[in-house]
Amino acid sequence: MKILSLANKVPFPRKDGGAIGILNILEGYVDNGHQVTLLAMNTPKHHIRENELPTDLTSKIRFLLVDVNTNIKVLSLLVNWAFSLKAYILERFVSPPFEKQLIKLLQGESFDFVQLEGLYLCPYIPSIRQNSDAWIILREHNVEHEIWERTAEVEKGFKRFYLKNMAKRLRKAEIGFLNQYDILSTVTDRDKEKLNRLGNRQPAIVMQPGFAIETKPASELTGPLSIGFLGALDWIPNQIGLKWFVENCWPQIHSAHPDIQFLVAGRNAPEDLDEFLKKPGIVFFGEIEDAHDFISSRSVLIVPLLSGSGVRVKILEGLTLGKAIVTTSIGAEGIPVQSGKELIIADAPEAFAKAVIQLINNPDHIQQLGHEAFRLASEHYRYDKAVIPFLQFLEKEKEVHHA
Repeated sequence: MKILSLANKVPFPRKDGGAIGILNILEGYVDNGHQVTLLAMNTPKHHIRENELPTDLTSKIRFLLVDVNTNIKVLSLLVNWAFSLKAYILERFVSPPFEKQLIKLLQGESFDFVQLEGLYLCPYIPSIRQNSDAWIILREHNVEHEIWERTAEVEKGFKRFYLKNMAKRLRKAEIGFLNQYDILSTVTDRDKEKLNRLGNRQPAIVMQPGFAIETKPASELTGPLSIGFLGALDWIPNQIGLKWFVENCWPQIHSAHPDIQFLVAGRNAPEDLDEFLKKPGIVFFGEIEDAHDFISSRSVLIVPLLSGSGVRVKILEGLTLGKAIVTTSIGAEGIPVQSGKELIIADAPEAFAKAVIQLINNPDHIQQLGHEAFRLASEHYRYDKAVIPFLQFLEKEKEVHHA
């Protein structure tokens, strides 16, 4: 099959959950004998020069990049707020140059499927329909409006009011795009059920992110124990969760273990966050070259999410490496874990800090959690368990359609 994937950013380098989630699945298609083209918006925030793409990746997937300026423009935002009912964050990804390249591609080649990597590509469905007979797959990485609803709940003042309004606009858009595609793919059962309740009537299937998992978990604990956080710091839920941890949990942990370091890494951190992290015991690396090595080198990973949707790929990556993880109920959503067995779930600041302290006090428990995490990941998140059932589902749906 020939598959065209559309993305609202270049999913490289593979340092954030979105990039990992997109590339791992597309490589899975290729590994199962299918041809893949990726048409991606090359945005200022995630801009990539084509010669930066490694040959081991471009030899598998054909990359076509279109420069699209998605920067927030204050005047456009104000005009949108005053005179439109559409979501400004969605409007930023409507690009005539991108649409022109898409149409040219569809008119020049025949594809079996066009896969939309999330809600922000849905405005291009009419152009796909007009220029191609390909089936359209909407791969919802999150229920997008839910992220904004939850983020609004943990904000205050005008920011909360604005985010709630944006969430309503996104919800309306998300419902409006339901059933304009042929196949709905989500990353969790919960997201599939929610979108079905909102009105989806098209065939739907859960396709979780897949990983190439080693035959054994990361090496045993060596050297001084440490706590780690890794995540895209231009994503608001990550910023909010990290600040929550530093303000409400870290003082208690640092007091109990003043020699323990909290190591933070992530790309595109705002300047105020960089300044905020200048506290005793905290080391901020910014963007790092090797996420795999960063995760492997930490004793305990924290994922303190208070908002979000979909599944947290960084948690899955930590599970595949056999790491001890402390997260929240929202962080663990969509992952078949039991708190205390494969990871630890804590929502209150005191409970979160206590969980981290108890792990530091008991390295054997760190090891035990890591081994159970690796076992779970091996059972649920291997490439073949993600991609092959989905490809079989597509072939079956095509057969039923042509019968």
